[in-house]
Amino acid sequence: MPRPSLLQTFFLLGHGAIALIIISNLFFYQQERQSDVDKLKQVANSEQALTDELRQQVEEYSAVLEGLRAKDPYVIELLARARLGYQHSERREVPPPPINQED
Repeated sequence: MPRPSLLQTFFLLGHGAIALIIISNLFFYQQERQSDVDKLKQVANSEQALTDELRQQVEEYSAVLEGLRAKDPYVIELLARARLGYQHSERREVPPPPINQED
């Protein structure tokens, strides 16, 4: 088997160096994109947590509104205590779920 000429060796080394540069650039680009994806996942998770919290508040307010419409004395008392400042500042009171009265 004949030895490769000096020109062939030069081209082989040149192509190898170019391939190595391209592969390393692609690797660093992929690392940057992965970092961006991780940041977006964190933002999405925090926004999901906020959405869940807001949905919970909507459910609570809907329950209070239902209680007001039904003239539920518990809800009226709860709101009166809140308005007059007769509630505990660290405790959050949530009205019970509405009771179906089919009388």
